[in-house]
Amino acid sequence: MKIASLLLICVVMGSVFLVGRTASYGVYDPWCDYDDDGDIDLYDAVEMAGNYGTSGDPTKNVYVTNMEPAISEYETYRLGMFNITSGRYYQFEIPDWNSPILCGGYSRLSVYYREEWMSAGTYELTISLAGVHWFDGIPGGGRYGGPYSHETVEGSNITVLRDSQGWSANRIKPLLIETKAPYFTLAFRTQTDAADWANIWAVIEVIVYLRNE
Repeated sequence: MKIASLLLICVVMGSVFLVGRTASYGVYDPWCDYDDDGDIDLYDAVEMAGNYGTSGDPTKNVYVTNMEPAISEYETYRLGMFNITSGRYYQFEIPDWNSPILCGGYSRLSVYYREEWMSAGTYELTISLAGVHWFDGIPGGGRYGGPYSHETVEGSNITVLRDSQGWSANRIKPLLIETKAPYFTLAFRTQTDAADWANIWAVIEVIVYLRNE
């Protein structure tokens, strides 16, 4: 041990006995509690004095408790299969207004959907992603139970040609949308000019990919 450190220890110990071991003249500082026993006392002073004159990297290790878990960089929601009733001009919500999807913490969402099954017949049906409803919180009283805004989406359409042999449809690219609020739902639309439009239905699969950039 260095002579200077030894002398400093003697001075500190002597001062402690002069003023009293339990005397307190300030607010407890955990950074000065070297042995982490909840008290700043003679043992901490000796530890400090023993390291007197040393130098190095001042970075300290810190343990954080009760911290919110970090959000993952990517997350995929397979919203599932939805049986949609068609019409000449019909709009529906996925999910419904009372069950929006949490997207808080992500900067963008990518939406993809495709037809999985169609009703029998001969017709042409267009399925479109018409917009996004953004919510500040989960609505509490139905459609107008919470603050929301509507963002119109264009150019995301699937056109299905159905006949007795089956059907064909174009494939869309995932649509990238910037996040505007913590929760959202998707507004879809169907349109057909078929005379028996009331008997037309379709099953679609919807997938949402949340991401940060």
